[in-house]
Amino acid sequence: MVHPSLRWHNFRTGTLWSVAKTVAVTAVFIWAGPLLVSLSALGWNGVPVVAAVGYLTRIPEAIETAEREQRRVASERVAFERFATEVRELDAADAGATVQGPLLHDPAVPAGDSTATVRDLYRDTVMSVDHYEAEYDEPLETNLTAELGLDLATAVNTTDVLHPSLQQALAQASDTAAHKRADFESQIDSELRSLSAAEDRIREVAASVERVRSRDINQHPFDGLQEATEQIQTAEQTCESLIADRQAEYVDAPMAGGLTLQEYLYQPHEWTHPVIGDALGVINTIRDVEGRLLAIVVDQR
Repeated sequence: MVHPSLRWHNFRTGTLWSVAKTVAVTAVFIWAGPLLVSLSALGWNGVPVVAAVGYLTRIPEAIETAEREQRRVASERVAFERFATEVRELDAADAGATVQGPLLHDPAVPAGDSTATVRDLYRDTVMSVDHYEAEYDEPLETNLTAELGLDLATAVNTTDVLHPSLQQALAQASDTAAHKRADFESQIDSELRSLSAAEDRIREVAASVERVRSRDINQHPFDGLQEATEQIQTAEQTCESLIADRQAEYVDAPMAGGLTLQEYLYQPHEWTHPVIGDALGVINTIRDVEGRLLAIVVDQR
């Protein structure tokens, strides 16, 4: 996964960018009797995309990856919510009251919980999520600075007294961190819905293509050819429509540290566009079937 400083860049700064991806789509149409063969070559930023081999080789992995990330983000959101709640429940120092008993406390120190308690709470909540070491692996001061800001981190780490103003600021900053993760959960949820819908469409199209490919059209060339051609054309149109839909999503995708949501999520994989890859896999198979149909047309002439 991306380095922690990039992972939450947009959530820590509150800034979102939009990127416009340049997509080149070239369609070449070849007319051969009753058969229309469409050949499409798609690329990102002018770089050709090689069609995937097989069906649904990327989307299931993408769903698993996105679900795992969503669980991690949710656990962090809950941790910050807990931290904010427990900070609000602390007994902040009252400048007008002191702890009595010279053998136990310095009477000059205001009564109430200290920043040491805050640090313990942070370790027990935010830094105790299961994936903290694997994902962040940074000391408390570094993480506090990244998540809640330099001023609050400095106050928590260099002073002893938890004043009401510091208590309130810590709780509010933690609420903000939780809300930003909730927003990110929503983005991942949208991606998961898109992936699931694409998976269903590709599965249906692939089944249609396989039915055509498994038929012995040569036994009834005239009747079977027209029906097969229509099914193949419909399948290809569906794939191209699916690719166009995903391209539109990428154009408006928010960015963090120069990465789109998809580029961030799928960094562990060799691909970053699972739907387009699997759709091109189906189109690649369609090319083979179209070749068979075209050969039949040529033989009939």
